[in-house]
Amino acid sequence: MGTEKQKHPHELDYLKAIRQACQLETWREIMTKTVEQAKAGDADARLFLAFFLVGRPTRPATPLSGIAGAEESIKLDEMLFGQS
Repeated sequence: MGTEKQKHPHELDYLKAIRQACQLETWREIMTKTVEQAKAGDADARLFLAFFLVGRPTRPATPLSGIAGAEESIKLDEMLFGQS
């Protein structure tokens, strides 16, 4: 009971308004463009996708010095898109 998050009284109204303003096809177009931008090197697009897909980090990143030597050369593209 006490652990449930209190919702804003108009939260559902806001969510409905967002869905009306940004239909699924519009969102699909936005995400497609964002992926294209991320692949082209746009750091903001990459950050947005990373946060959206896997969430914000809950702890500090491990420094490269703490990762095995073979993993040190992995690029962000390889991690996010499986490409070299």
